[in-house]
Amino acid sequence: MDTAAFWAGTRERRLLAQFCTQTGQWQAYPRPGSVYTGRRGLEWREVSGDGVLASWTVDRMDAPAASGAPRTQAWVDLNEGLRILSWLVECDPARLRVGLAVRVAWIALHDGLHWPAFSVAAGPGAPGRTER
Repeated sequence: MDTAAFWAGTRERRLLAQFCTQTGQWQAYPRPGSVYTGRRGLEWREVSGDGVLASWTVDRMDAPAASGAPRTQAWVDLNEGLRILSWLVECDPARLRVGLAVRVAWIALHDGLHWPAFSVAAGPGAPGRTER
């Protein structure tokens, strides 16, 4: 499975996902063929990084050593119509709710790569957030 385009996009903080050119539908996680047609007619295209929280879980058993804070894993429904699994950052788990607006927030990795995590989107009715 060639995910080079995805990782190249993260260097520029661009979130890419697979798009089936025959059906006009998005898919996640990456696969060698379309989940809709079984064919390889896929392209990597940029998505907005905006979405809503579909579900989450707080992992209190494997807290990162540096911060001691629990890690929150989340299913995010992106505005383009695909659901992806990632982390929530800079959020209070007690204030989370299904349908809460979220936005991609990049975590620096190594060699200029980034991981797409999500934070609560700023806006009317959304809890405040800080920029990373």
